[in-house]
Amino acid sequence: MKMPRFPVYPVKILIAAGLPVVLAVAACLAAATAQNASGRSAEALAQVAFGRAQAAVRLERQALLTSHHLRGYALTGERHFLDEAKKELAEALTRMQEFKATASRTSQADGADGADVAEEAERLAWLVDAYKKAAEAVVGQNEAVAEARTAFEAAGNRLADLADAFAERKKAALVELAVKYPPGTLVRAVSDRIFYAQDMAGIARAVLAAEAEAGRARRPELLRTALDRLDGLDGRAAKLAPQAAQAAEADAKDAAELAAVAGEFGKAAGHLAKEWELLHASGRTLALAERDTLEAAAKAVESAAAAERTGMEAFTSELALQKSLVWSLLLLTVALGVAWVVLAVRFLGVPVARCAAFAFQLATGRVPRGLAVSGRDEVGILAESLREVSRRFGRSFAR
Repeated sequence: MKMPRFPVYPVKILIAAGLPVVLAVAACLAAATAQNASGRSAEALAQVAFGRAQAAVRLERQALLTSHHLRGYALTGERHFLDEAKKELAEALTRMQEFKATASRTSQADGADGADVAEEAERLAWLVDAYKKAAEAVVGQNEAVAEARTAFEAAGNRLADLADAFAERKKAALVELAVKYPPGTLVRAVSDRIFYAQDMAGIARAVLAAEAEAGRARRPELLRTALDRLDGLDGRAAKLAPQAAQAAEADAKDAAELAAVAGEFGKAAGHLAKEWELLHASGRTLALAERDTLEAAAKAVESAAAAERTGMEAFTSELALQKSLVWSLLLLTVALGVAWVVLAVRFLGVPVARCAAFAFQLATGRVPRGLAVSGRDEVGILAESLREVSRRFGRSFAR
């Protein structure tokens, strides 16, 4: 048997040593690829599902805080509630932009399924903007009502004070007339003017009290009902004017001033009632916008939570699949390793060990019976050479 030109046995050793390494590297690459896929899925879940859920929750929280401060401002009229409501509303608009950004990322990631998310974000943005406009309208209307109430109270108090002062002056004049003159037409005319002045003061105070009660009860219709008492106010003011026979410049001036203040009071009361009704309507609009906004925000939170749960379930399934894959690769690698060791020992180690034992027996002077090794590689040639040496030794010993 001739020596092979190509070193076959070293190639077998190289394959026996290198192939397990290649398989192990391939298994590690497969596991690393699976882990990288898990990392990308986790990152996408954090950016899309978790980000959307957090943005929706923050938006709902800011909407609730805005609603709370607006209610506080509506109930108390304190300015710090309005300032806080403006801050919270600005923060809600910022959270709305964050939610739209996360919804845009969701629509880009999910494709056709993300169109509903984008539509939901647009609808919620429209509702938040409508809520903002309704809140601004209520604030402006509330300030208009406050100005109208100030003018109304000033006119009412002035009318009551002027009427009381007029009645007091006429009471003093009536005492003088009663002393100088017997009861007659003049005395009755002064008494009537005192009665009308006191009646005007009573009407003014009654309407002011009705407005205060309506404000406490948050019922503008009570003020509208009380305004019916102002219908005869102009007639009473006209009856305060002195007759030509006893006309005096001071009396005419006082009567004219009372008539003017009575007209101003009537206009201020009507203006207040109108502005208050507008405020009531704006409040209803704000309540509806608040309800729609909070419902849409709650729905967005629920849908984001559902998407988050779906994403987590998919991610959990992916992790379970990757775990099974990694364990399968590990078991397959161990099985291949054991089989490869058995095959390497059987086909590489055993022939060499047999040849070594055969050569050792020849070296000690014994002639072994046979060598069960064959092949066309270097080990086979070595075994054939050892058998030839053994035959020659046997012939020499036979001679």
